[in-house]
Amino acid sequence: MAVRAAEPGSDGWLRLEATYQDLRHAEWALWQLGTDAEALTPEQLRVSLRDRAAAMAARYGRTSRSEEPAEPR
Repeated sequence: MAVRAAEPGSDGWLRLEATYQDLRHAEWALWQLGTDAEALTPEQLRVSLRDRAAAMAARYGRTSRSEEPAEPR
């Protein structure tokens, strides 16, 4: 990752313009920051992060497999 510009926003956030190796690398790096960061562009990155977060929420929003009753075979 290379930071090309940084400026404080009036909302208290630090706005960075960064270059990543590729979209997958950017997704990984931003995922590590969780709710402490937000990708503003490109839209494809925002969609990837949104879909990943939705999949995680769906997984943890249901009963774990170890708590589910075993189905008869």
